[in-house]
Amino acid sequence: HKKKKEGEDRIREINELISENPYIKNTERILSENAMKKALAEFGKKVKEAEEKGKVFKGKVPSYENEKYGSIKLKPKFKSTSTDHKKILFIDVLKMKVLEKTDTGNPKLSDDIIQKYADERPDIDILRLFSEKAKLIKSLSTYVDTWIDLVENDKDGRLRSTFNPLNTSGRLRGSNPNLLNITKDGGLKDLIEPDYKNGFVIWQIDVNALEERAGLLQHQDPVKLAMKKTGVEDMHSVSAISISKAKKDGKLEHLDATNPDHLKIVKKEFPDLRQDGKALTFGIQFLCSYRSIMFTYGVSEDIARNILDNYWETFKGERAFLNKKVE
Repeated sequence: HKKKKEGEDRIREINELISENPYIKNTERILSENAMKKALAEFGKKVKEAEEKGKVFKGKVPSYENEKYGSIKLKPKFKSTSTDHKKILFIDVLKMKVLEKTDTGNPKLSDDIIQKYADERPDIDILRLFSEKAKLIKSLSTYVDTWIDLVENDKDGRLRSTFNPLNTSGRLRGSNPNLLNITKDGGLKDLIEPDYKNGFVIWQIDVNALEERAGLLQHQDPVKLAMKKTGVEDMHSVSAISISKAKKDGKLEHLDATNPDHLKIVKKEFPDLRQDGKALTFGIQFLCSYRSIMFTYGVSEDIARNILDNYWETFKGERAFLNKKVE
């Protein structure tokens, strides 16, 4: 309940910060201008209709002194739930790139897309606020609220999960609730503790880049084997450096992906970038295309193709193994 209150209080605080943000004020100015254009068009239509009937339209000309003209709000406030409002903010005001479109051809502005914008431009405060708000809402709705409901309706106030080892992925899964896939953000794991008094403990086991290691055992790529012998095993950090160099973002370009000490720097000092690199590590293991890289990292087609081509050019043994499997 404490975590729930903290989250709700922070969301209210973020909403206030968003409403007063200069980017939002600029967006509301554009919304107001658009509303006035619409109101004037409506006014002109009524004037013309009256003239056609030989009459004079005596209605008032739309003015910002009035809040509305008919049903048209002349001073609309920004609504984060409005697709049109978000389009003006993110595309027109912030000049963000359109990463994906809806079926109707409009820019897709889901929480995932906005998170990519926030990652791409951490210098823009309004993007950080939207990102934090989305994470808090997801944390409360997906985890905290569900857990509170389950615990309060359980016979002894405990949180229990159902584990299923038999599924198509081959991995152990949990449900109602899934305690095997709790996000690292927001201290959610700290809300759960074992019943030590009755001898219960919680085990957390994770194999680093399991798919990557399993793949290496099969394809035996000589370059990767050589890298492993020199201590280069953290492929997530390798991916992070590769992405940074391809994007030329100045974050990890000074590091060498073949230097074990540099990989340790990424893991220790740039954990978020290493986390982002996982999508590339695993994506390539499952033969992702350049389009997947474009969407995931918000880069151009040329950069995405460059990332993919450089990988396969470097690890030719792995590529040959996969081509042979396909044949």
